[in-house]
Amino acid sequence: MIRALIAALALLGVQTSAQAAERAQMFQAAPTSGCGTALQGTGKPAALTAPLNEVQRTGLLGGVFLAMSGSGAGWTEGDVEAALACPVARFVAGERVWTIHSGAGTAPLRIVTAQGAETSYVFLRGPNLADAATWHASRGASPVTTTGPAYYLAGLSDGVAYIARIYDAPPTMEALADDITDAEIGDAIPLAAYSLAGGVVSLILEADSGPRAEIFRPADLNGEQMATMFLPDGRLVSQGDEGDFVFKGSGFRCPPAFGAFERQSLSVLNADEERLNLGCNLATETAGLSVFVMRAPDTSGDKRYWNDEISRSQQATGVTRKISLPPMGPKRAIQAGSNWLDKDGRMQVVLFARRGDYVVEVRQTYELADSEPASKALMALADELDRMGAGDVEASRSPREQR
Repeated sequence: MIRALIAALALLGVQTSAQAAERAQMFQAAPTSGCGTALQGTGKPAALTAPLNEVQRTGLLGGVFLAMSGSGAGWTEGDVEAALACPVARFVAGERVWTIHSGAGTAPLRIVTAQGAETSYVFLRGPNLADAATWHASRGASPVTTTGPAYYLAGLSDGVAYIARIYDAPPTMEALADDITDAEIGDAIPLAAYSLAGGVVSLILEADSGPRAEIFRPADLNGEQMATMFLPDGRLVSQGDEGDFVFKGSGFRCPPAFGAFERQSLSVLNADEERLNLGCNLATETAGLSVFVMRAPDTSGDKRYWNDEISRSQQATGVTRKISLPPMGPKRAIQAGSNWLDKDGRMQVVLFARRGDYVVEVRQTYELADSEPASKALMALADELDRMGAGDVEASRSPREQR
C-alpha cells in the first residue's frame, strides 16, 4: 500500500510559485538487467489554469483521489520493494543524484528517490479528468473509461502527496526528470494535495465555484489518525467573509494569521459530527502554533484528560525548567495548561479551554528569541476564544433575557 512507500522514504513538500521550469542535469539511462516496464514517452502535461470550471474542479478532486488511492487496490510492500530494486535512469537536481525506478504489479509506474533527500516522487496511472468528473457525480465502484487514462506525478511529504503534473500519456523520462527538478529547485505550483488519512483532496488551483477540498473517506477519521486539509470542504469547515476558515459546530474561526503566525493547513482528527475534532495549524519560519477544537459535551473527564496530555507532552520533549502562567481554573478564560523549556532549549506551551460543548487545545513551540511574537499570537488567539465564550453566554440565556 501507499503506507509502505511513505514509511520507506524520507519526504518533503513541493514549492508553490510559478516560474520557468528548471531542467535536470546529466540525465542518463541506467542498466535495467531486464527489470521494469517501458513507457511510450509521448505524453504532455494537461493545460490546467485557474479558475477551474466545474468539470475540471470535480474531475481534479475525483481523479487525484482515484489515482492516489489506487481505486482501492493499494500498493503492496513487495511490489514497492521490487520497484526500488529496478533503476532505469538517473539525473542531477538540487546537487543530488536522483534515480528513477521502474515499478510493476501494484506499484507506481515510476518511483523517484535520491539518497539523503527529504523528497520522493511517484508516477502512476489514473482516470482522465472527464471520466473522473463523471465518477464524482455518480460515486460508482470505479470510473467508466471513455478514453485513455491520465498519468499523475506526485511528490510525497509526511503522508501528503502534492500533485505536480497530470499528463495525457507517459512523457519521456527526460521530461519527467525536468518536471521533478522544477518541483525540487524551481517554483512549480502543485495542482492539488492528497492526504493519505481520510482520502482528503485539496485543490491548489482556484475554481469558479464549489468547495476546493473534499474528504472522500470520512469514516476513516475516527480519532486514530489525522488528515491534512488545506482549504474548506464546505461541510466540516466553511469559508468565512474575511478569509477565515470556520469550524462546524464550535464556530471557531481559523484566520489567515494570528499575529506573525500564518495559517499553513487544517487538521481533521474526527469527522463524525457528534465527535468533531478539527485543527488549525499556523507557523512562522522558526515557530509553530496549533489549535484543536474537539466536541466533548461530557465535562467529567476534563481535568484528568488535560493533566494526562500535559504529562505526555512533557515526557516527549523533556523539561529543563517550568515557567509560570497566569492563573487558570474553571471560572477563568483558560482552564488548564503548562509552559516549559524543553531539553533542546525551546519553549513549549500547552493550554486547554472549555467553550460550551467544545474543548480547545492550544500547542505552541518557539525559540526564546521569538517570545514577543509568540505572546502576541496567543493574545490574538485569546480574542477569538473570548468571542466563542461570549457566544456560549448568549446561548445559555433565556429567550426573554436575549430580547
